[in-house]
This record gives sequence, C-alpha cells and structure tokens, in this order.
Amino acid sequence: MCLLIGVIYRLTANMLISYHIPDFETNPNTERNKARTFNMIDDSVVLAKHKAKVSKRKGGAVAIIASAPDSKERLVALWSQLECFYANDKYDEIIISAPDWAKEENIIEPFLQKAVAYIPHLKNASVILQYHVNDRYDVGLWCDALLSHTVNVESVQAMHNEFVLSNDSIMAVEDKFTAVLDYLHDKNLSMTSLNFSLLDGYWLESTMRAFSKKGVGTYIQRACVPASHEYWCPGLNTTNTTEATLQKRCIVENFEISIARLFPRHETWGLFPSDVPEDMIKDELLMDGKTW
Repeated sequence: MCLLIGVIYRLTANMLISYHIPDFETNPNTERNKARTFNMIDDSVVLAKHKAKVSKRKGGAVAIIASAPDSKERLVALWSQLECFYANDKYDEIIISAPDWAKEENIIEPFLQKAVAYIPHLKNASVILQYHVNDRYDVGLWCDALLSHTVNVESVQAMHNEFVLSNDSIMAVEDKFTAVLDYLHDKNLSMTSLNFSLLDGYWLESTMRAFSKKGVGTYIQRACVPASHEYWCPGLNTTNTTEATLQKRCIVENFEISIARLFPRHETWGLFPSDVPEDMIKDELLMDGKTW
C-alpha cells in the first residue's frame, strides 16, 4: 500500500510550511481569471532530471493530470497521485496541465521539482508541466494538453495510444494502482473510469478516466470545444447562486454523463460505484461534510 500518512508527513515537514497558496478563484469565468495576460501558454517545462528520458517514440500511455493548485489539499492530492497512481513504467509521459495563474505565482513548478527529487520513480520518468489558459475548468486543461506539442513534432494525442485523464480532487491511497489502464487494455475498451454512477442512468465520472486511441478521438471531438460553445451554457450568470448551480449541472451533463454515452455500454467500464447507499444517506453523521 502507498502509505498516505507518509506522503502527508513528508509534504508537511519538507514543503508545505514554506508555501503561500493565494486565495484564487477556481471558477474560470471570474474577472480575476478573465484578466490574465496570457492568451496561449505553449511552453512546457521538463521536470524529470534526465531530459533524454522524455518520450520521443510513438505508442504507450500518457497520464494527464489537471491541477489547479489553489490549496494545500490539492497539492497533497497531486503528490499522492504521482507517488501511487503513476509509480510504474506503463506511462511514457506524465503531463501536469495547470492554469496560467500558477505560473505567475510560481506555485506548482517548485512543488513538482521537489516531487521529482523525493519520489524515486519520477527521477527517470518523463514528467512535463504545461500551463494553459484556465477558461474551461478541468476539461480545458485536459483538452489543451491532449492537443499540445511537448518535445515532439506531433501532438500528445498523436504520440500515444492510451490516455489517462485525472484531476487533483482525488487522493491516491494504493501503490501502483493501474486498474483503469489495465481494464482498458485487457478488455479492449474505449473508456474506463475509477467510478461510475447509476443516477440518471449509467455514466462514468471524470475524476480519473482512461481512453483508448479511438476513444480519446471521440472525447476530443465532443469535449474540446471553446468556452463560448453551448455545452458550457455561457448565458448563465455564475454570480447568481441559482444560475451557478445550473451551470454546474450543465457541465456534468455535457462533459461527464454524455461522454460515457458516446460509446456502446460494452465498450466502457467503471470500477467502483460512487452512489451513496440509502442507509448512509439517512445517517446524518456520515453525510456531514466535516466528517469526511
């Protein structure tokens, strides 16, 4: 098992006490995020110690982690994934796709430099940090990374055959966990996910998903649309609580629920159920956010 206590201890003792995390808005539609000076962030920072190890060959898998480091909790989650989820040789590249404001504040690059130094298997890995305009939440960070060019002439989408997309809302607790990739490959599927829901019918949640070459092409065609597209429900006023809730629902429907339904059911697989059992819903203590 990947010991979470050890991860948190090392983060606390060696790094987080020296970090100042600004109180950023995570909503990309806020005035602060709209006012960024970046129009396109096309540079990549190779964080692996051995740059020669950066993948220049076709094939294999790539992991893309959408990370908006606006809290210590998100940084801990990112570290845990790097240490546990991607602790193997199945990935040709690990790309951290971050919003441009993280570059302005110099938050994530020094953090990842320490991760590469402290996590043994990352020292010889191809770890790449990219900055992108944060105008479409995690979806935009995934899409921009998929369509980007790292050290290769071809795009990330063209260079790889399997794709794992995750975000920093989940914390890894099992060492060398590769099930989403294993099921994708072994069962010849188009899409897998860490968790699935049966609410509103069967669908796969987006915290950690894997796609085949064919599957990611379908995903890009559906999801990688501009912020002005109707899928984002751009007419809603997110400063209004009711309309902000409607926009969140709009995003879930268009970029989570509908994505799984792009494929025949037999081409998808969800590993763990995410719906809360009714007996737990009735337990006020278990449903209390502070308890979790």
